[in-house]
Amino acid sequence: MSSEGSFLRSDEIEKWPGLNVSSVYAIFAVSPDVVAEQYFPVGEYVIVLLGSGNEPPVALRTAQGRIVRVDYLLDPAPESLDALLQREASNLILAPRN
Repeated sequence: MSSEGSFLRSDEIEKWPGLNVSSVYAIFAVSPDVVAEQYFPVGEYVIVLLGSGNEPPVALRTAQGRIVRVDYLLDPAPESLDALLQREASNLILAPRN
């Protein structure tokens, strides 16, 4: 599964349209095995939100109580979202509803 993103600078925050989501899919703690790159922090926790209408799912990556990265997930299929959990989760805090 891939994601897409860009930087959001503090002077651009007022122009950001926000998130158009319908519900929480899952929340998990990130496994220590997930590799972080310099400008792509993996965070400590991830909140996966389902997009509303035709909007893509979104993964909010958090660390120390702050959002450190927002991923717009390109494949909304449940199998792809579950694959993200399998790859990155060390502990499910809120499991997906079946």
